[in-house]
Amino acid sequence: MSNKNSTVERITVDIKQLTEMLSVGRNTALAIAEEAGAGIKFGRRKLYSVERIKEYMSEQAKEQNNYEQ
Repeated sequence: MSNKNSTVERITVDIKQLTEMLSVGRNTALAIAEEAGAGIKFGRRKLYSVERIKEYMSEQAKEQNNYEQ
């Protein structure tokens, strides 16, 4: 029995969910996903690894912090 109110931590998202997750537009989300190597293709459907996106964003934040200091 599933509970619709439970929170499910997704391991992949589609492009719409990725844009919402990153609070950016579609083109920027696609560029970030490509840089992160996060794309996973299933037939005609393309999903994006949340873990790879998080790792990439963390690396970018560290690089910017090191650059600013």
